[in-house]
Amino acid sequence: MPTTTERLQRDEVWYCLDCDHFCLGDGGEYYMVHDAIWYRVTYGQECEGMLCIGCLEGRLGRGLTAADFTDCPLNHEKRERGSARLRDRLNRSR
Repeated sequence: MPTTTERLQRDEVWYCLDCDHFCLGDGGEYYMVHDAIWYRVTYGQECEGMLCIGCLEGRLGRGLTAADFTDCPLNHEKRERGSARLRDRLNRSR
């Protein structure tokens, strides 16, 4: 698996850092979570790249809920056009 630096050099920031899932494609998993969530799963390090929903949840140690996502237009759009897994989490209450 290529390192983060190698992927950035090849302009592959749209692939999950952990499993290499393409996060931008049709029904993708491009989303915004609150900074505190991202900080926690990136271990407080500056991180360039994406995590698919499954890998983010794995690092977090729990499933995501709607409260974990920011209130931005991107997330509102993904409630209807994201992957089934992302749509489920965006609409999931605690």
